Amino acid sequence: MNGAAVPTDELRLVWQNTTQRRVGEPPVERPLVEEFFRNVREVNLSRPPDQQLRVLLGDPPIDWAEIETQSDVQPWLYLRDTHPAELIQREVLEKGRRALVIYGGMHLQRQNLFSNYELVDDRRVHTLVQQLEGAGTPVFTVWVNASTDLEALQADVGTWLAPSLALLGAPDFETFYPFNVPRARLVDGALVPIPREEWRTLPMDEQFDAVLHLGSPAR
Repeated sequence: MNGAAVPTDELRLVWQNTTQRRVGEPPVERPLVEEFFRNVREVNLSRPPDQQLRVLLGDPPIDWAEIETQSDVQPWLYLRDTHPAELIQREVLEKGRRALVIYGGMHLQRQNLFSNYELVDDRRVHTLVQQLEGAGTPVFTVWVNASTDLEALQADVGTWLAPSLALLGAPDFETFYPFNVPRARLVDGALVPIPREEWRTLPMDEQFDAVLHLGSPAR
């Protein structure tokens, strides 16, 4: 990020060495991620050192050169929320800095849908935002709407600018995450499925602060 020459083969490890791979499958190329890093680099080259952007990688630092089986990956998956929370605490908050956190939306939930919004002591089921706010750091969270037609909730959506931020209160969070994913609770350290009739609901405004409207998902 500071302008030094970095061979492409080395730079590529930034988006290839992530937990989101499976053993035996080739690394996934992510052109959008590469473009992001190159754009940050270009911006930094035009700025003095004290005004340059700093990029922190939130995914746990897995090294695929050391991975042999899929079971080797599992311990890293358990760190996908605890690691970035600790990273933000250490490298941002303790240094009096500010951060724009770009992460998968389900890491930014205030309560974990997959654990049926049940609060438990095991940090493995605490989301990134749960951990930061639990430590006393307020977070403004934005859900990127890619699945829900907002016109069913707000009749004048067609007049909104895209992109725009909206505050939406009463609808259940599942309105914005309409995927039939299983839920489970931790019992003696093991995940136990929760029957559908026991699934809880949660108003959107208790889960996220705002929704990013990018236009109709169908377009």
